[in-house]
Amino acid sequence: MSEQYWRMQMHPDDSGNAVNYSTQCLSRCYIGLDFRHAVGDLTKPKNIDKIPDGQEDYMNFAKPMKVGDFVLVVAHHFPLALVNVTGDYEHITEQEMDSKGIWCTHIREIELISYYADWKKDAHAWNKISMYDTISKLNDDERKTYRLIGEWRDAYGR
Repeated sequence: MSEQYWRMQMHPDDSGNAVNYSTQCLSRCYIGLDFRHAVGDLTKPKNIDKIPDGQEDYMNFAKPMKVGDFVLVVAHHFPLALVNVTGDYEHITEQEMDSKGIWCTHIREIELISYYADWKKDAHAWNKISMYDTISKLNDDERKTYRLIGEWRDAYGR
């Protein structure tokens, strides 16, 4: 399989509003993240030293994530949406961020496959996904989250 599976959370330093921030980006066909202090373009080696301790995994958003990968967006430890990455990593200015109506300067264009609640309508049966990092690549096809993405893709013919 050439595409990879990822999971990520999307919110600034305000996890209490994770669904709001996530759907803001998803409805505009983006996924994204940001730092408390600007670090600049993640593809520029000079900016790597600016990344705060504990946020080094954000580099995965610039690469190795790529067009064609699938991302499970998680909010409050539950699946929120499944997306397919359609655009390369971009670092945009705050002015561009405002014009796009999103809160993040590190973005990728996406195609929204579906929201979880539109696929699994019984909230009592939802899969809880404990997630404490911002972004992580899924490598083990035996893990619950990896299998969930595969089942979701199959359900939507992806």
